[in-house]
Amino acid sequence: MRESLNGVDSGAWMLIALILSSALMIPQLGDAFGGFHGMSEAYFTQLGQSLLDNPLKYPTRPDGSAQSDNILLPYLLYVSFKVFGVSEASARFVVVAFTLAAIAAVYHICKRLYGARTAAYASLILAATPMNVLVGRNVQPDTVFVSLGLSAVCLFLKGGRRNTILAGALAFLSFLAKLPGILFTIGIIAYVISEKRSDVLNDPRLKTFLVTSLLIMIPYLAYNLAFHQQGFLSAVTSRVMLAASEEGSNNGPDMIAYETFYGLSPLIALAFLAGLAYSIAKHRENNTLPLIFSAMFLLFFLVYNKHSYYILPLAPFAAMIAANALAGIREKRVETALMILLVLSGAFYSLLMLCGNKYGYREYERLPGIYGEEDAAIAVSDHISDNFIDLVTYYNPRAEVIRLKNVREGEDCLMPLDYTRPTYNLLHRSELSLNALNEDMRARLLERSAASDVYALSFFGIVFSAEPANQHFFTHGRLRMNRAKDVRGTGPVKLGEAPELFLVKLKEGERLYRREDGAYSIRGRAGF
Repeated sequence: MRESLNGVDSGAWMLIALILSSALMIPQLGDAFGGFHGMSEAYFTQLGQSLLDNPLKYPTRPDGSAQSDNILLPYLLYVSFKVFGVSEASARFVVVAFTLAAIAAVYHICKRLYGARTAAYASLILAATPMNVLVGRNVQPDTVFVSLGLSAVCLFLKGGRRNTILAGALAFLSFLAKLPGILFTIGIIAYVISEKRSDVLNDPRLKTFLVTSLLIMIPYLAYNLAFHQQGFLSAVTSRVMLAASEEGSNNGPDMIAYETFYGLSPLIALAFLAGLAYSIAKHRENNTLPLIFSAMFLLFFLVYNKHSYYILPLAPFAAMIAANALAGIREKRVETALMILLVLSGAFYSLLMLCGNKYGYREYERLPGIYGEEDAAIAVSDHISDNFIDLVTYYNPRAEVIRLKNVREGEDCLMPLDYTRPTYNLLHRSELSLNALNEDMRARLLERSAASDVYALSFFGIVFSAEPANQHFFTHGRLRMNRAKDVRGTGPVKLGEAPELFLVKLKEGERLYRREDGAYSIRGRAGF
Protein backbone atom coordinates (compact mmCIF):
# COMPACT_ATOMS: atom_id res chain seq x y z
CA MET A 1 0.00 0.00 0.00
CA ARG A 2 1.38 3.39 -1.02
CA GLU A 3 1.87 5.94 1.73
CA SER A 4 -0.07 9.20 1.47
CA LEU A 5 0.85 12.62 2.76
CA ASN A 6 -2.01 14.95 3.68
CA GLY A 7 -4.29 12.88 1.47
CA VAL A 8 -1.97 13.00 -1.55
CA ASP A 9 -0.06 9.94 -2.78
CA SER A 10 3.58 10.28 -1.72
CA GLY A 11 4.80 9.70 -5.28
CA ALA A 12 2.76 12.69 -6.39
CA TRP A 13 4.74 14.87 -3.99
CA MET A 14 7.92 14.01 -5.90
CA LEU A 15 6.16 15.15 -9.06
CA ILE A 16 5.15 18.37 -7.27
CA ALA A 17 8.80 18.89 -6.28
CA LEU A 18 9.87 18.44 -9.92
CA ILE A 19 7.22 20.94 -11.05
CA LEU A 20 8.36 23.43 -8.39
CA SER A 21 11.98 23.04 -9.46
CA SER A 22 11.05 23.49 -13.13
CA ALA A 23 8.96 26.57 -12.33
CA LEU A 24 11.94 28.16 -10.58
CA MET A 25 14.60 27.23 -13.15
CA ILE A 26 12.98 27.37 -16.59
CA PRO A 27 11.71 31.01 -16.82
CA GLN A 28 14.16 33.14 -18.83
CA LEU A 29 16.23 30.05 -19.58
CA GLY A 30 17.20 31.59 -22.91
CA ASP A 31 18.66 34.73 -21.32
CA ALA A 32 22.20 35.69 -22.23
CA PHE A 33 25.03 34.19 -20.22
CA GLY A 34 26.21 36.43 -17.42
CA GLY A 35 25.82 37.09 -13.73
CA PHE A 36 26.35 34.18 -11.34
CA HIS A 37 29.13 32.09 -12.91
CA GLY A 38 28.14 33.21 -16.39
CA MET A 39 31.79 32.78 -17.34
CA SER A 40 31.48 29.03 -16.65
CA GLU A 41 28.39 28.86 -18.85
CA ALA A 42 30.19 30.51 -21.75
CA TYR A 43 33.28 28.35 -21.23
CA PHE A 44 31.49 24.98 -21.35
CA THR A 45 29.18 26.07 -24.16
CA GLN A 46 32.24 26.89 -26.27
CA LEU A 47 33.66 23.45 -25.45
CA GLY A 48 30.41 21.87 -26.65
CA GLN A 49 30.47 23.97 -29.82
CA SER A 50 34.01 22.81 -30.59
CA LEU A 51 32.72 19.24 -31.02
CA LEU A 52 30.30 20.15 -33.81
CA ASP A 53 33.09 19.85 -36.38
CA ASN A 54 34.39 16.53 -35.05
CA PRO A 55 32.81 14.79 -32.03
CA LEU A 56 35.52 12.09 -32.06
CA LYS A 57 38.03 14.34 -30.36
CA TYR A 58 38.46 16.06 -27.05
CA PRO A 59 36.62 19.40 -26.75
CA THR A 60 38.86 22.40 -27.33
CA ARG A 61 38.99 25.89 -25.86
CA PRO A 62 38.89 29.02 -28.05
CA ASP A 63 42.71 29.12 -28.01
CA GLY A 64 42.82 25.61 -29.53
CA SER A 65 44.01 23.73 -26.44
CA ALA A 66 42.27 20.46 -25.54
CA GLN A 67 40.08 19.98 -22.46
CA SER A 68 41.06 16.55 -21.11
CA ASP A 69 39.15 16.59 -17.80
CA ASN A 70 35.51 17.37 -16.92
CA ILE A 71 34.62 16.30 -20.46
CA LEU A 72 31.18 14.70 -20.07
CA LEU A 73 29.16 17.93 -20.15
CA PRO A 74 30.66 19.19 -23.46
CA TYR A 75 29.61 15.94 -25.16
CA LEU A 76 26.11 16.21 -23.70
CA LEU A 77 25.94 19.80 -24.97
CA TYR A 78 27.09 18.59 -28.38
CA VAL A 79 24.10 16.23 -28.56
CA SER A 80 21.73 19.03 -27.54
CA PHE A 81 23.25 21.42 -30.09
CA LYS A 82 22.89 18.84 -32.88
CA VAL A 83 19.20 18.37 -32.06
CA PHE A 84 18.10 21.89 -31.04
CA GLY A 85 20.85 24.14 -32.38
CA VAL A 86 23.35 26.22 -30.46
CA SER A 87 21.67 28.56 -27.98
CA GLU A 88 21.66 29.46 -24.32
CA ALA A 89 18.36 27.63 -23.83
CA SER A 90 19.48 24.37 -25.49
CA ALA A 91 22.62 24.39 -23.34
CA ARG A 92 20.71 25.03 -20.11
CA PHE A 93 18.07 22.39 -20.83
CA VAL A 94 20.81 19.75 -20.45
CA VAL A 95 21.73 20.76 -16.89
CA VAL A 96 18.10 21.37 -15.88
CA ALA A 97 17.33 17.75 -16.82
CA PHE A 98 20.12 16.55 -14.53
CA THR A 99 18.89 18.80 -11.71
CA LEU A 100 15.45 17.23 -11.94
CA ALA A 101 17.04 13.77 -11.96
CA ALA A 102 18.93 14.69 -8.77
CA ILE A 103 15.65 15.61 -7.04
CA ALA A 104 14.14 12.27 -8.07
CA ALA A 105 17.24 10.44 -6.78
CA VAL A 106 17.01 12.24 -3.43
CA TYR A 107 13.36 11.21 -3.14
CA HIS A 108 14.19 7.53 -3.69
CA ILE A 109 17.26 7.56 -1.39
CA CYS A 110 15.28 9.22 1.38
CA LYS A 111 12.31 6.90 0.88
CA ARG A 112 14.58 3.88 1.36
CA LEU A 113 16.19 5.38 4.47
CA TYR A 114 13.25 7.09 6.20
CA GLY A 115 10.00 6.42 4.35
CA ALA A 116 7.86 8.22 1.81
CA ARG A 117 6.81 11.12 4.04
CA THR A 118 10.38 12.25 4.72
CA ALA A 119 11.26 11.61 1.07
CA ALA A 120 8.50 13.97 -0.06
CA TYR A 121 9.76 16.65 2.32
CA ALA A 122 13.38 16.23 1.20
CA SER A 123 12.57 16.53 -2.50
CA LEU A 124 10.49 19.68 -1.92
CA ILE A 125 13.20 21.29 0.23
CA LEU A 126 15.92 20.52 -2.32
CA ALA A 127 13.79 21.91 -5.16
CA ALA A 128 13.46 25.25 -3.33
CA THR A 129 17.07 25.79 -2.18
CA PRO A 130 18.85 28.69 -3.93
CA MET A 131 22.08 26.75 -4.54
CA ASN A 132 20.13 24.00 -6.30
CA VAL A 133 18.23 26.56 -8.40
CA LEU A 134 21.13 28.85 -9.34
CA VAL A 135 23.73 26.17 -10.05
CA GLY A 136 21.04 23.78 -11.31
CA ARG A 137 20.25 25.98 -14.32
CA ASN A 138 23.84 27.04 -15.01
CA VAL A 139 25.78 25.41 -17.83
CA GLN A 140 28.51 23.83 -15.72
CA PRO A 141 29.32 20.22 -14.76
CA ASP A 142 28.52 20.42 -11.04
CA THR A 143 24.85 19.50 -11.37
CA VAL A 144 25.79 16.67 -13.73
CA PHE A 145 28.31 15.02 -11.40
CA VAL A 146 26.04 15.47 -8.36
CA SER A 147 23.05 13.95 -10.16
CA LEU A 148 25.07 10.97 -11.40
CA GLY A 149 26.63 10.47 -7.96
CA LEU A 150 23.23 10.54 -6.25
CA SER A 151 21.89 8.04 -8.78
CA ALA A 152 24.86 5.76 -8.00
CA VAL A 153 24.09 5.99 -4.27
CA CYS A 154 20.41 5.28 -4.94
CA LEU A 155 21.11 2.13 -6.99
CA PHE A 156 23.74 0.92 -4.52
CA LEU A 157 21.22 1.15 -1.67
CA LYS A 158 18.61 -0.64 -3.74
CA GLY A 159 20.92 -3.65 -4.00
CA GLY A 160 21.04 -6.52 -6.46
CA ARG A 161 23.87 -7.32 -8.87
CA ARG A 162 22.43 -5.38 -11.80
CA ASN A 163 21.78 -2.25 -9.73
CA THR A 164 25.25 -2.43 -8.17
CA ILE A 165 26.90 -2.69 -11.60
CA LEU A 166 24.90 0.30 -12.80
CA ALA A 167 25.90 2.17 -9.63
CA GLY A 168 29.57 1.54 -10.40
CA ALA A 169 29.14 2.79 -13.96
CA LEU A 170 27.32 5.93 -12.81
CA ALA A 171 29.99 6.59 -10.19
CA PHE A 172 32.59 6.59 -12.97
CA LEU A 173 30.45 8.93 -15.09
CA SER A 174 30.21 11.26 -12.08
CA PHE A 175 34.02 11.33 -11.98
CA LEU A 176 34.09 11.87 -15.76
CA ALA A 177 31.73 14.83 -15.40
CA LYS A 178 33.96 16.44 -12.78
CA LEU A 179 36.91 15.17 -10.76
CA PRO A 180 35.19 15.68 -7.34
CA GLY A 181 32.71 13.01 -8.47
CA ILE A 182 35.17 10.52 -6.98
CA LEU A 183 33.89 11.67 -3.58
CA PHE A 184 30.63 9.76 -4.13
CA THR A 185 32.66 6.55 -4.48
CA ILE A 186 34.58 7.42 -1.30
CA GLY A 187 31.29 8.14 0.49
CA ILE A 188 29.84 4.76 -0.52
CA ILE A 189 32.97 3.00 0.75
CA ALA A 190 32.75 4.91 4.05
CA TYR A 191 29.07 3.97 4.36
CA VAL A 192 29.82 0.25 3.87
CA ILE A 193 32.62 0.47 6.44
CA SER A 194 30.19 2.04 8.93
CA GLU A 195 27.71 -0.78 8.25
CA LYS A 196 30.10 -3.73 8.37
CA ARG A 197 32.77 -2.45 10.77
CA SER A 198 34.71 -5.63 9.90
CA ASP A 199 35.24 -7.86 6.86
CA VAL A 200 34.50 -4.93 4.55
CA LEU A 201 36.66 -6.28 1.71
CA ASN A 202 34.44 -9.35 1.41
CA ASP A 203 31.25 -7.34 0.97
CA PRO A 204 29.88 -8.54 -2.42
CA ARG A 205 28.10 -5.26 -3.18
CA LEU A 206 31.21 -3.19 -2.60
CA LYS A 207 33.41 -5.53 -4.64
CA THR A 208 31.01 -5.47 -7.59
CA PHE A 209 30.67 -1.70 -7.34
CA LEU A 210 34.43 -1.03 -7.22
CA VAL A 211 35.34 -3.58 -9.91
CA THR A 212 32.80 -2.05 -12.29
CA SER A 213 34.10 1.47 -11.68
CA LEU A 214 37.73 0.40 -12.06
CA LEU A 215 37.10 -1.63 -15.22
CA ILE A 216 35.77 1.54 -16.86
CA MET A 217 38.12 4.01 -15.20
CA ILE A 218 41.44 2.26 -15.90
CA PRO A 219 41.14 2.40 -19.73
CA TYR A 220 40.11 6.06 -19.49
CA LEU A 221 43.10 6.94 -17.31
CA ALA A 222 45.44 4.85 -19.48
CA TYR A 223 44.27 6.62 -22.65
CA ASN A 224 44.78 10.06 -21.12
CA LEU A 225 48.20 9.20 -19.75
CA ALA A 226 49.24 7.75 -23.11
CA PHE A 227 47.91 10.42 -25.47
CA HIS A 228 47.11 13.51 -23.35
CA GLN A 229 49.55 13.12 -20.50
CA GLN A 230 50.66 16.72 -20.20
CA GLY A 231 47.20 18.29 -20.37
CA PHE A 232 45.53 15.68 -18.16
CA LEU A 233 48.17 15.69 -15.43
CA SER A 234 48.34 19.47 -15.55
CA ALA A 235 44.56 19.72 -15.05
CA VAL A 236 44.58 17.29 -12.11
CA THR A 237 47.68 18.66 -10.36
CA SER A 238 46.57 22.28 -10.77
CA ARG A 239 43.34 21.51 -8.92
CA VAL A 240 45.17 19.63 -6.17
CA MET A 241 47.66 22.48 -5.79
CA LEU A 242 44.82 25.01 -5.66
CA ALA A 243 43.16 23.00 -2.91
CA ALA A 244 46.37 23.12 -0.89
CA SER A 245 46.98 26.80 -1.55
CA GLU A 246 45.81 29.81 0.39
CA GLU A 247 43.77 30.89 -2.65
CA GLY A 248 41.90 27.59 -2.66
CA SER A 249 40.91 27.85 1.00
CA ASN A 250 39.10 31.13 0.73
CA ASN A 251 38.41 32.10 4.38
CA GLY A 252 37.65 28.50 5.42
CA PRO A 253 35.04 28.17 8.20
CA ASP A 254 33.64 31.67 7.68
CA MET A 255 33.02 30.89 4.02
CA ILE A 256 31.26 27.62 4.88
CA ALA A 257 28.96 29.44 7.32
CA TYR A 258 28.02 32.21 4.88
CA GLU A 259 27.67 30.02 1.79
CA THR A 260 25.61 27.40 3.61
CA PHE A 261 23.39 30.07 5.18
CA TYR A 262 22.64 31.89 1.92
CA GLY A 263 23.00 28.93 -0.46
CA LEU A 264 20.41 26.86 1.41
CA SER A 265 18.45 30.01 2.42
CA PRO A 266 18.38 31.08 6.08
CA LEU A 267 15.43 28.98 7.30
CA ILE A 268 16.48 25.82 5.46
CA ALA A 269 20.03 26.28 6.80
CA LEU A 270 18.63 26.47 10.35
CA ALA A 271 16.50 23.37 9.69
CA PHE A 272 19.65 21.59 8.47
CA LEU A 273 21.51 22.48 11.67
CA ALA A 274 18.55 21.32 13.78
CA GLY A 275 18.44 18.13 11.73
CA LEU A 276 22.13 17.51 12.32
CA ALA A 277 21.61 17.73 16.07
CA TYR A 278 18.52 15.51 15.83
CA SER A 279 20.27 12.87 13.67
CA ILE A 280 23.35 12.73 15.90
CA ALA A 281 21.25 12.54 19.06
CA LYS A 282 19.06 9.70 17.76
CA HIS A 283 22.01 7.45 16.74
CA ARG A 284 19.82 5.55 14.27
CA GLU A 285 21.42 3.47 11.54
CA ASN A 286 19.46 5.16 8.76
CA ASN A 287 20.99 8.52 9.72
CA THR A 288 24.51 7.30 8.92
CA LEU A 289 24.57 7.83 5.16
CA PRO A 290 23.38 11.49 5.09
CA LEU A 291 25.73 12.31 7.98
CA ILE A 292 28.74 10.73 6.25
CA PHE A 293 28.13 12.54 2.98
CA SER A 294 27.37 15.86 4.70
CA ALA A 295 30.59 15.68 6.72
CA MET A 296 32.59 14.74 3.63
CA PHE A 297 31.28 17.56 1.45
CA LEU A 298 31.62 20.12 4.25
CA LEU A 299 35.24 19.04 4.65
CA PHE A 300 35.73 19.23 0.88
CA PHE A 301 34.40 22.79 0.81
CA LEU A 302 36.55 23.72 3.80
CA VAL A 303 39.65 22.68 1.83
CA TYR A 304 38.57 23.73 -1.66
CA ASN A 305 36.18 26.68 -1.68
CA LYS A 306 37.35 29.02 -4.42
CA HIS A 307 33.80 29.08 -5.83
CA SER A 308 30.38 28.63 -4.27
CA TYR A 309 29.32 25.76 -6.50
CA TYR A 310 31.75 23.42 -4.72
CA ILE A 311 29.25 23.25 -1.86
CA LEU A 312 26.40 22.10 -4.16
CA PRO A 313 26.86 18.36 -3.29
CA LEU A 314 25.92 19.23 0.30
CA ALA A 315 22.42 20.41 -0.67
CA PRO A 316 20.78 16.98 -1.29
CA PHE A 317 22.01 15.57 2.02
CA ALA A 318 21.17 18.78 3.89
CA ALA A 319 17.63 18.45 2.51
CA MET A 320 17.43 14.84 3.74
CA ILE A 321 18.65 15.76 7.22
CA ALA A 322 16.28 18.74 7.49
CA ALA A 323 13.35 16.62 6.25
CA ASN A 324 14.13 13.87 8.77
CA ALA A 325 14.00 16.40 11.60
CA LEU A 326 10.67 17.75 10.34
CA ALA A 327 9.15 14.28 10.11
CA GLY A 328 10.10 13.71 13.75
CA ILE A 329 7.76 16.45 14.98
CA ARG A 330 4.83 14.81 16.77
CA GLU A 331 2.28 17.54 16.12
CA LYS A 332 1.47 17.06 12.43
CA ARG A 333 -0.10 20.48 11.95
CA VAL A 334 3.12 22.10 13.19
CA GLU A 335 5.13 19.78 10.95
CA THR A 336 3.07 20.71 7.88
CA ALA A 337 3.19 24.44 8.66
CA LEU A 338 6.98 24.36 9.08
CA MET A 339 7.32 22.40 5.85
CA ILE A 340 5.32 24.98 3.92
CA LEU A 341 7.32 27.80 5.52
CA LEU A 342 10.65 26.20 4.58
CA VAL A 343 9.66 25.62 0.96
CA LEU A 344 8.15 29.09 0.52
CA SER A 345 11.15 30.81 2.13
CA GLY A 346 13.56 28.79 -0.01
CA ALA A 347 11.61 29.58 -3.18
CA PHE A 348 11.51 33.28 -2.23
CA TYR A 349 15.28 33.38 -1.73
CA SER A 350 15.81 31.49 -4.98
CA LEU A 351 13.75 34.01 -6.94
CA LEU A 352 15.44 36.89 -5.14
CA MET A 353 18.89 35.58 -6.07
CA LEU A 354 17.84 34.84 -9.64
CA CYS A 355 16.71 38.46 -9.99
CA GLY A 356 19.89 39.82 -8.46
CA ASN A 357 22.43 37.33 -9.81
CA LYS A 358 21.14 35.85 -13.10
CA TYR A 359 18.36 37.72 -14.86
CA GLY A 360 19.18 40.51 -17.29
CA TYR A 361 22.99 40.22 -17.48
CA ARG A 362 23.07 41.00 -21.21
CA GLU A 363 26.04 43.35 -21.31
CA TYR A 364 28.40 40.90 -23.02
CA GLU A 365 25.72 39.90 -25.53
CA ARG A 366 25.26 43.59 -26.40
CA LEU A 367 28.96 44.31 -27.03
CA PRO A 368 29.03 43.49 -30.79
CA GLY A 369 26.21 45.95 -31.43
CA ILE A 370 28.23 48.73 -29.82
CA TYR A 371 31.56 48.47 -31.64
CA GLY A 372 30.10 47.17 -34.92
CA GLU A 373 33.28 46.24 -36.82
CA GLU A 374 33.67 42.50 -37.43
CA ASP A 375 37.47 42.69 -37.45
CA ALA A 376 37.77 44.70 -34.25
CA ALA A 377 40.29 44.00 -31.52
CA ILE A 378 39.22 44.15 -27.88
CA ALA A 379 41.87 44.71 -25.22
CA VAL A 380 40.58 43.54 -21.85
CA SER A 381 41.74 44.68 -18.44
CA ASP A 382 43.21 42.24 -15.96
CA HIS A 383 39.93 42.07 -14.02
CA ILE A 384 37.92 41.04 -17.09
CA SER A 385 40.69 38.73 -18.28
CA ASP A 386 40.72 36.87 -14.96
CA ASN A 387 36.96 36.65 -14.48
CA PHE A 388 34.96 37.20 -17.68
CA ILE A 389 37.22 36.39 -20.63
CA ASP A 390 35.01 33.46 -21.75
CA LEU A 391 31.98 35.74 -21.99
CA VAL A 392 33.97 38.12 -24.18
CA THR A 393 35.15 35.37 -26.55
CA TYR A 394 31.71 33.68 -26.68
CA TYR A 395 29.79 36.78 -27.72
CA ASN A 396 32.58 38.23 -29.86
CA PRO A 397 33.82 35.21 -31.84
CA ARG A 398 35.16 37.29 -34.76
CA ALA A 399 36.95 39.88 -32.67
CA GLU A 400 40.55 39.47 -31.62
CA VAL A 401 40.69 39.51 -27.83
CA ILE A 402 43.91 40.85 -26.33
CA ARG A 403 44.59 39.92 -22.72
CA LEU A 404 46.50 42.56 -20.79
CA LYS A 405 47.84 41.97 -17.31
CA ASN A 406 49.23 43.95 -14.39
CA VAL A 407 47.40 47.22 -14.93
CA ARG A 408 46.45 48.03 -11.35
CA GLU A 409 49.66 49.61 -10.09
CA GLY A 410 50.68 53.18 -10.83
CA GLU A 411 50.34 54.38 -14.42
CA ASP A 412 50.69 51.10 -16.35
CA CYS A 413 49.31 51.48 -19.86
CA LEU A 414 46.27 49.37 -20.73
CA MET A 415 46.67 49.68 -24.51
CA PRO A 416 49.47 48.84 -26.93
CA LEU A 417 51.08 51.90 -28.56
CA ASP A 418 50.37 50.97 -32.17
CA TYR A 419 47.68 48.67 -33.44
CA THR A 420 46.41 48.48 -37.03
CA ARG A 421 42.89 47.10 -36.41
CA PRO A 422 39.97 49.07 -34.89
CA THR A 423 40.86 48.61 -31.24
CA TYR A 424 38.81 49.08 -28.09
CA ASN A 425 39.71 48.89 -24.45
CA LEU A 426 37.07 47.05 -22.43
CA LEU A 427 36.55 48.10 -18.81
CA HIS A 428 34.20 46.69 -16.18
CA ARG A 429 32.02 48.84 -13.94
CA SER A 430 33.77 47.52 -10.83
CA GLU A 431 37.04 49.04 -12.10
CA LEU A 432 35.65 52.52 -12.47
CA SER A 433 34.42 55.39 -10.39
CA LEU A 434 32.55 57.57 -12.87
CA ASN A 435 32.43 60.43 -10.40
CA ALA A 436 36.23 60.46 -10.24
CA LEU A 437 36.59 60.97 -14.00
CA ASN A 438 36.72 64.27 -15.81
CA GLU A 439 33.75 65.23 -17.99
CA ASP A 440 35.43 64.34 -21.29
CA MET A 441 36.44 60.89 -20.08
CA ARG A 442 33.02 60.19 -18.59
CA ALA A 443 31.29 61.19 -21.83
CA ARG A 444 33.57 58.96 -23.89
CA LEU A 445 32.91 56.01 -21.59
CA LEU A 446 29.14 56.38 -21.59
CA GLU A 447 29.10 56.84 -25.37
CA ARG A 448 29.99 53.18 -25.80
CA SER A 449 28.62 51.41 -22.74
CA ALA A 450 26.88 48.03 -22.57
CA ALA A 451 24.12 47.88 -19.98
CA SER A 452 22.61 45.02 -18.02
CA ASP A 453 18.92 44.87 -17.18
CA VAL A 454 18.16 45.38 -13.48
CA TYR A 455 15.63 42.92 -12.02
CA ALA A 456 13.91 42.72 -8.66
CA LEU A 457 11.22 40.57 -7.07
CA SER A 458 7.78 42.17 -6.74
CA PHE A 459 4.88 41.18 -4.51
CA PHE A 460 1.91 43.38 -5.37
CA GLY A 461 3.91 46.59 -5.46
CA ILE A 462 6.41 45.70 -2.73
CA VAL A 463 9.78 45.28 -4.43
CA PHE A 464 12.57 43.15 -2.93
CA SER A 465 16.13 43.24 -4.20
CA ALA A 466 19.45 41.79 -3.06
CA GLU A 467 22.74 43.32 -4.12
CA PRO A 468 25.07 40.62 -5.47
CA ALA A 469 28.22 40.88 -3.37
CA ASN A 470 30.29 38.71 -5.72
CA GLN A 471 29.28 36.71 -8.79
CA HIS A 472 31.35 33.77 -7.52
CA PHE A 473 29.38 33.25 -4.29
CA PHE A 474 25.85 32.89 -2.89
CA THR A 475 26.47 35.48 -0.18
CA HIS A 476 24.72 38.70 -1.16
CA GLY A 477 24.92 42.32 -0.11
CA ARG A 478 22.21 44.51 1.34
CA LEU A 479 18.62 43.28 1.10
CA ARG A 480 16.23 46.09 0.16
CA MET A 481 12.44 46.35 0.35
CA ASN A 482 10.60 49.28 -1.25
CA ARG A 483 7.05 50.11 -2.22
CA ALA A 484 6.90 51.03 -5.91
CA LYS A 485 3.72 52.67 -7.22
CA ASP A 486 4.53 51.98 -10.88
CA VAL A 487 5.22 48.24 -10.38
CA ARG A 488 2.27 45.86 -10.63
CA GLY A 489 1.85 42.13 -10.17
CA THR A 490 3.96 39.46 -8.55
CA GLY A 491 7.23 37.92 -9.66
CA PRO A 492 10.47 39.09 -11.31
CA VAL A 493 10.20 42.59 -12.79
CA LYS A 494 12.62 44.68 -14.82
CA LEU A 495 13.29 48.01 -13.12
CA GLY A 496 15.67 49.55 -15.65
CA GLU A 497 19.20 49.31 -17.02
CA ALA A 498 22.65 49.92 -15.58
CA PRO A 499 25.94 50.41 -17.50
CA GLU A 500 28.24 47.46 -16.82
CA LEU A 501 30.88 47.51 -19.57
CA PHE A 502 32.65 50.44 -21.19
CA LEU A 503 34.42 50.46 -24.56
CA VAL A 504 37.06 53.12 -25.15
CA LYS A 505 38.16 53.61 -28.75
CA LEU A 506 41.48 55.39 -28.64
CA LYS A 507 42.41 57.91 -31.28
CA GLU A 508 45.75 57.81 -33.04
CA GLY A 509 48.61 58.33 -30.61
CA GLU A 510 46.47 57.98 -27.48
CA ARG A 511 46.93 55.71 -24.51
CA LEU A 512 44.61 54.89 -21.64
CA TYR A 513 46.04 55.02 -18.11
CA ARG A 514 44.88 54.03 -14.68
CA ARG A 515 46.23 56.32 -12.00
CA GLU A 516 47.09 55.46 -8.42
CA ASP A 517 43.81 57.01 -7.23
CA GLY A 518 41.89 54.51 -9.38
CA ALA A 519 40.67 57.02 -11.99
CA TYR A 520 41.35 56.55 -15.69
CA SER A 521 42.68 59.17 -18.08
CA ILE A 522 43.54 59.45 -21.76
CA ARG A 523 46.91 60.84 -22.85
CA GLY A 524 48.46 61.56 -26.22
CA ARG A 525 52.01 60.90 -27.40
CA ALA A 526 53.39 63.95 -25.63
CA GLY A 527 55.37 63.00 -22.57
CA PHE A 528 56.49 59.54 -23.68
